[in-house]
Amino acid sequence: MSIAMPRQIGRSLRACIGGLLLLPLAAQANFGFESDLTNWTTYETVTIGTGGDYSTTGYLWTVNPHETKMAVMVPSGASGAFTSVADALGLSTASRTYLTTQFPNTTNFAYIQRDVVLTAGQEFTMAWNYVSTDYVPFNDGSFVSLVNLTDPANVPTVYGVAAEVAILGATNPGTGNYSTGSYGSTGWQTATFRAATAGTYRLGFAVFNLTDTILPPYLFVDQEPGATFLNGQPFAPIDPDVNAPPPAGPVNGQCGSASGQSFVEPPVSGLCSAGTASSVTAGSSSFGWTCQGLSGGSDQVCSASNAAAAEPIPVPTLTEWGLLLLSGLLAVLGLRGARRAGWHGGHGA
Repeated sequence: MSIAMPRQIGRSLRACIGGLLLLPLAAQANFGFESDLTNWTTYETVTIGTGGDYSTTGYLWTVNPHETKMAVMVPSGASGAFTSVADALGLSTASRTYLTTQFPNTTNFAYIQRDVVLTAGQEFTMAWNYVSTDYVPFNDGSFVSLVNLTDPANVPTVYGVAAEVAILGATNPGTGNYSTGSYGSTGWQTATFRAATAGTYRLGFAVFNLTDTILPPYLFVDQEPGATFLNGQPFAPIDPDVNAPPPAGPVNGQCGSASGQSFVEPPVSGLCSAGTASSVTAGSSSFGWTCQGLSGGSDQVCSASNAAAAEPIPVPTLTEWGLLLLSGLLAVLGLRGARRAGWHGGHGA
């Protein structure tokens, strides 16, 4: 017998990614920047910031670290630096092609990189904040990379995608995973990483100008998210760009929090935690949908119970049928007995 569950109400909240590093990685000396840039290799204008104001046209951005120090990068130097930057970060041909396809006119750069030893499946996070000093349609951008130096064929996962690189912030809408618009900031965001196999990996953050070398953006990096203020008021991290470029690698569809639950009406939120949700179909006892993979990733079929479906009528078992027949027979015999007793009683009178 099916039992209707209470109707679920509400929307699924976007999962908050903690900024804490896992213990094996956190134990490595100076993964953050409290000891300045120790163990980090830098290119062009990279400094240690302790928090402060960064002015753009019409806006005063205040960016503070999680503790006392953060890395601050500003692209500078000569144009045409992409190849040397890609070489230093250890990027594969596929990663280079992806970046140059999305940003064909990079000029100058700044970056930081360091090598870290990870175990198979080890996960960690780092925080970043992109501030644009340029205005639409003049674009600039940034990206993060994690390269498996020990076994390049086993690509790590960056932001949930099996790829070496992921675009971070950009100025023009539709060009970054987080797009600021003119003179804007992404606020502090959190990048996620997962090692494919045990070995040495090269972690890198890069920021660049496009087309020109004026009004360069800022990229701030820290071990955990700091604080952002706009004209003195707290500024929350912006949402991902719904028109972001395609990812650098395949994304497998993955069912969201609605899968496996029970609803009176078709669910509209929490359908997929990864991939793109199809329309929801309603069956006699369940709702169904598919989380479609991206860039060649696999699909996953998802479902939830339909609590509004009619409760099935139970079918008696053979034993129950027997008991029903016996009770019916006893009732008939009892009725006949009662009638006989009544007739004899009346006849005797």
